[in-house]
Amino acid sequence: LLLSPPNFLLLDEPTTHLDMASIDAVIQALRDYTGTLIFVSHDIHFIRALGKRTIRIESGKITNFAGNYDYYLWKSGSASAQTGLIEGLRDARPEQSKAMESGERAVSAKEKRRQRSQEREKKKAEKGKLEDKVRKLEKEILQLEEEQKVCNEELANPDSYNDSEKGKELNERASRLARNLQQRNYEWEIETEKLLQLDE
Repeated sequence: LLLSPPNFLLLDEPTTHLDMASIDAVIQALRDYTGTLIFVSHDIHFIRALGKRTIRIESGKITNFAGNYDYYLWKSGSASAQTGLIEGLRDARPEQSKAMESGERAVSAKEKRRQRSQEREKKKAEKGKLEDKVRKLEKEILQLEEEQKVCNEELANPDSYNDSEKGKELNERASRLARNLQQRNYEWEIETEKLLQLDE
């Protein structure tokens, strides 16, 4: 690769089994790559750092999104595990309703409406809290990514190591940012999964 750099790279889960420092090193190297890069990854940090175009393959159909991962989440609407839910889908659940009908036959129509209204309000309140958490986490992730970008630029500057103490602090900050970013991405996945469960 060094002697004859290719103009096209296809990577399949390139961050598997790598620690955060190694992942950041791979990201930095790929940012400097001038050819065409296509990768498959479940690492949100890696995707956010490098993805400029998103391709979704679902049920034999290919959909091309001419933007990064956040653009994909926004444009995919209800097909997105995150944004579709944040926009507040209100799809009914007919199968569950049918299963409950036999147990509700003795309840008046008015009582049914009251119960369903209460369930909707409860679900709406729960979803609103989760949506707020997801939006907050997204802002924190974007902020951490920006700080990490600045930190990586400083790490790449040889002048940063003229002062050994400053170099040490810089490396500690880079490790701390990587840990925080990994934790926020994990929390984002958990809260998004909760939103998915509300719509099942």
